[in-house]
Amino acid sequence: MTPILIAALIVAVIFALRGSGRSVPLAGVVLAVVALGVIATGGWFVHPVGALTLAWLASFVFSRKRRRNLPLLAGGLGMLFALSLLGASWLVHPAAGMALGVLASVLFTRRRRDLPDVAGTLAVMALLGVLGASWVAFPASSLMLAWLATVMFSGKVFVEPKRKDTQPDGELTASPHALPATSIDGATVWTSMAGEAQAREDVFVPAGRRASSKRRSKAGPGVSGPKPDAPDTRTQIERVVGDHGAQLPPEATSRLEAIRQRGAEALQYLTERGLDGSEHALLARHIVDEYAPDAVKAYLRLPPSTANTLPLQDGKTGRDLLIEQLDLLLDGVARIISDATVSGGRELLAHQRFLEAKFLGGKKDFELD
Repeated sequence: MTPILIAALIVAVIFALRGSGRSVPLAGVVLAVVALGVIATGGWFVHPVGALTLAWLASFVFSRKRRRNLPLLAGGLGMLFALSLLGASWLVHPAAGMALGVLASVLFTRRRRDLPDVAGTLAVMALLGVLGASWVAFPASSLMLAWLATVMFSGKVFVEPKRKDTQPDGELTASPHALPATSIDGATVWTSMAGEAQAREDVFVPAGRRASSKRRSKAGPGVSGPKPDAPDTRTQIERVVGDHGAQLPPEATSRLEAIRQRGAEALQYLTERGLDGSEHALLARHIVDEYAPDAVKAYLRLPPSTANTLPLQDGKTGRDLLIEQLDLLLDGVARIISDATVSGGRELLAHQRFLEAKFLGGKKDFELD
């Protein structure tokens, strides 16, 4: 049994040296055979050699070198197993603890690229258990149960790390001592820590944008970019007719225009006489801004194919009902103007009666006794 273990240990050493990229001279192999013969004849040598091998494995098994030096790791494990069989059976216990640490470090990251590490560590732990560290099955089972619980509660076996946003190719950024402040005519202005600003058009502005900026500068300082849209000052009736006039009957369009004009006349008449807050003014605003547009919107909700043909009430179609409602609103605006006129006429008549009573009836105020 001993010669077989010695041969296996020699092969492990050669494999480890080749995996690390080092040359394996013949003299080194001979020295290894002689050293292993000495170890085999004097059994106490396996213990310090095993301790050194264990420390050597621990120096890189928990680092990133582990994945890059798989042949070296396999050779070290082979040496460890061979030394444990040659007499240093205690080596399997610290090696099992080290394997538990590796399993705990890669198991809960749940990254797909760590799957080979988990499988390899479980295989090494199984071999260590066969060699005498059977206790390792209990903490390993606990770790696997904890991992299974995280999978059950998260619903994912693997969790891939989020990638950081990478900067697009060819995009330039400012240096740490210059921060962007604003953009003027296509040229980015950079403000330094001391508060100085300078235009970095030649460096930071692409060629196409730089050319358009130069064309704008040649056109003169008065030429600027597109101006924002002016605010919409149209009334509700004007918006409805402008947006949906093609869908309305011509009779409805003419009545809406009449309502808008007469409503504006009524509001102007009432405002000039200080009655813009009266009940007549409020009713005129409701007719122009709410009642007439609401009637049109209700008509537009009808299917276009049946709005003018399908009777809805008393044989009247949607078109007939719309015209009837607009006529009612038009009469309402006319009544507001009439009432306002009568109200103004009442004031004029009251003043007439006052003057007649003052100067025509009885004694005149300007007559002397």
